[in-house]
Amino acid sequence: MEENKGCNFVRDMLGLGIQKIRTFYRFYAIFAPYLDEILYILTVAIFLPKFKFNLMPHFPKTHSELFRKNLFFAVSITGIIAHCVLVGQEYNDDLALIKGGLYCFFSIILSGYILPIILHKFKRPLYQALIGFLFLYVVEFVNCCIFCVCIKTYYKYNPNNQPSITKQSDELVFT
Repeated sequence: MEENKGCNFVRDMLGLGIQKIRTFYRFYAIFAPYLDEILYILTVAIFLPKFKFNLMPHFPKTHSELFRKNLFFAVSITGIIAHCVLVGQEYNDDLALIKGGLYCFFSIILSGYILPIILHKFKRPLYQALIGFLFLYVVEFVNCCIFCVCIKTYYKYNPNNQPSITKQSDELVFT
C-alpha cells in the first residue's frame, strides 16, 4: 500500500483536504479555524447592509459585541487545536506543532489584519463576499502548500520517523 505521508497537489492543496471530511470532527477541524473570518465576511456582505446587525464585529463597541467576537474567536482557536490533533494522528507531534503555527499565522494574524482592509475597498456586498471568500481560499491554499513542503522536508531529513499505515474501515490509521 502506498504511504500517504506526502501531499497530492489536487487533493491536498487545490482541494484543501475537503475530500477527507467523513465526520463532524473533521469538518470542524477544517472550517472552524476560519470561523471568525467567515462570519466577518458574512457580516460585512449580508448582516450589516441587510439587517443592520453586526454579527462578527472586528472592532467591537459594546460588551455584547466584544462577547460575540471573543466567543467566535474561541471557536476558531479550538478549530486550530482540532486540526493539530488530526495532523498529530496522521503524521506526528512535530508536524502538528508546525501546522498549528501556520494556522495561527494565516487564520489569526494575516486574515485578521488584511481581510478588513480588502473588504472595505469594495462597496457592493456581493463583491465583498466573493473577494472575501476568494481571499480565505488563497490564504488556506498557501497554508497547505507551505505545510506540504514542511512534510516533505521533515521526512527527507527524518526518514526513521515515517509512519506505517494500516487500513481500518474507510480511514487510514498510522501506527
